[in-house]
Amino acid sequence: MTDALRSYTRPGQRLSQPTQRRSKGPLLIPLATIFLVGLFYGLWAVRDSRPMEQFIPTDQRLELFITDLLDKREDAARSGVWSLLPEGHPLTGAPDSLRGNLGLPEWVLRNVVGAQVHISSSDPTDFSKAVAVTRMSTMGTLAERFNRFLPGTQTEEASGLNIRRLGEDGPYYAARGRILIASANRRSLIHALTLSADEHQTREAVQTPFSETGPEDVRGTIELIPTDAGGEILASVGFAARLGAKESELRFQAVLRPAWEARLAKLTEQARPVPLPEPLDSPLMASINLGLSLQELWPALGEAFGYEFFSAERWQAWSEAKAASTPNALTAMLGPSGPGFRLSWTGIDVNDVLPFPEFALTADSTLESFETAAAALPERASGPALSEPRAYYDSTTQRAFLPALSGPSVESTVSWYGDGLLACSRREYAESLWQQVPSPRTLPEPGNIYVSIRPSLCLEPIVEAGRLLVENDLLRGYTLESFEESVQEWTNEAAPLQELSALLAISDGLYQGSIRVTMSGAN
Repeated sequence: MTDALRSYTRPGQRLSQPTQRRSKGPLLIPLATIFLVGLFYGLWAVRDSRPMEQFIPTDQRLELFITDLLDKREDAARSGVWSLLPEGHPLTGAPDSLRGNLGLPEWVLRNVVGAQVHISSSDPTDFSKAVAVTRMSTMGTLAERFNRFLPGTQTEEASGLNIRRLGEDGPYYAARGRILIASANRRSLIHALTLSADEHQTREAVQTPFSETGPEDVRGTIELIPTDAGGEILASVGFAARLGAKESELRFQAVLRPAWEARLAKLTEQARPVPLPEPLDSPLMASINLGLSLQELWPALGEAFGYEFFSAERWQAWSEAKAASTPNALTAMLGPSGPGFRLSWTGIDVNDVLPFPEFALTADSTLESFETAAAALPERASGPALSEPRAYYDSTTQRAFLPALSGPSVESTVSWYGDGLLACSRREYAESLWQQVPSPRTLPEPGNIYVSIRPSLCLEPIVEAGRLLVENDLLRGYTLESFEESVQEWTNEAAPLQELSALLAISDGLYQGSIRVTMSGAN
């Protein structure tokens, strides 16, 4: 036996011939070419080839700049400010709109809506004309390309503009590179798509507000015309808003029309933002410093707003009234006070002849000017009561007492308190303050006018006084039953709002400030 390997086959079986392997080269080349062409076209189709500002007209009177809209929308939708809008207001549907997804999956929506969203409108009162512009991600751009083929998406040429619409009633939109332009108004969208070089905004005008964005949810500007609400007074307003479930804040900067600048000139010409002391805690309070004494402030208010009550003639008449009368004493003691004033409304005294408001005024002053004016008042007379009550001064306590403006249970007082004046409408309230050592604190931000109102706390004394008037048939148009129904309605409306406060700072004709809304509980 040899060591050679043998090949065994069955009888009659032929050995098969080796086959030659066909080359795949000719097939791979076209497939690779098609793939590369498709990839190149896909990258070319989704390239970032257009700037946002190319589709934002310069003639818009409303502009909104929003960053990270999708991350902020739930907090904004839960904000309590929407519940404060009157029934039928166009923005009452805003929470549902913020929570909506436009019929797109969440992952698609997050790629279609970019980190920056610009919304503008030629009419601030008609939001349906607004145009939204955003930059999509690469995936969002691809998703938009495929979305046009899905059921419900309508496409129209519109002279070659290729406008599409989501559903029968959805917004119109178009994509240019990675820029998505959308509007509920077809004409507004076409206008944005056909802007010439001198009709659209500059890059700096659009990107600068985005780069300056802070913790606010939205910032913007409004250009007003005289026929707009508030347009007779304001020429333009810039603002930044932050919406939260518990607290919301609006910061603003306003420019007045020349006619109103002239009207307010005497009232504001000395105003500069200063630290404002907090007023005495109460349901309704204000802190004011316009750089004027009360005697200067009084006629300036009349010139600004046209009220005859605030006039130099009225002040002069009071100052020349009968010696030791209430008007004469008040003008002498309070006239030189200022420029800082704090006013607090504490309630209503229902034990007088008629319900009488209770308030306290604290004001900057000097002890010398107060003592000089108060020393002119007589000491309290002894013996039978005077037929005409007069103001008197207790020099040992440095407290002046004035005849009531309402009835005998009320005795107004003016006294030195801490490092300023204290004027109270009721002696009892003044006495409670005299037992306390004043601890003045300033508001967190400088300004000229601060106002705070707590609706539910304000409503309580008003309801008590109103109920008393109704029970004595002194409130026309109400029975006890109808009054109680109205009280319930007022209570329900006031309950959600804990506090509304506003701060205004004035400097060289520019009005800046903030409005803060604090809700009673998170929605």
